[in-house]
Amino acid sequence: MNTPTKEQIPEIVATLREHVVAVLEHTAVAQVERERADTRHRAILDASVYKAAERWGGDRITDPKSSFLMDDADAKRYFAECDKARDAAGYKDLKPGYCPALIAEHAQSKAEQALIRAAHPYFGVDNHTILCAGMDKRKEYLDLLMGLVCSHPLFRHAA
Repeated sequence: MNTPTKEQIPEIVATLREHVVAVLEHTAVAQVERERADTRHRAILDASVYKAAERWGGDRITDPKSSFLMDDADAKRYFAECDKARDAAGYKDLKPGYCPALIAEHAQSKAEQALIRAAHPYFGVDNHTILCAGMDKRKEYLDLLMGLVCSHPLFRHAA
């Protein structure tokens, strides 16, 4: 990892500013969409019994994060209900099987990748390298980049 000089910091902040703003915006949208989707999905799981496939124990699924464990028949029924609930919530323009939370989380990930790419000339860290270090290290690196930019006066006073 390269260490930039103190003189380079204003240039780095100016270069990364728009990427940091994009990450902040996409993160906020992703969090809201995830909460909305999980609320809809929990209501579906509470209203009917969906079970894990026998090879996964056959237990009742009560958490949307465990829906991947469902057998094929329950998964088909569950995701059809998810589509109906999504449409009823006002997301009628999405194709069957598309989830607003996953779409928002994908956009967040793309914004994070763009920030890492923009920071590469200064720090020498690329997406592949940081992913190979693990998701915790990737999050730590993104937090450091975000903190560097967000705490700088150029970020706070730019309009």
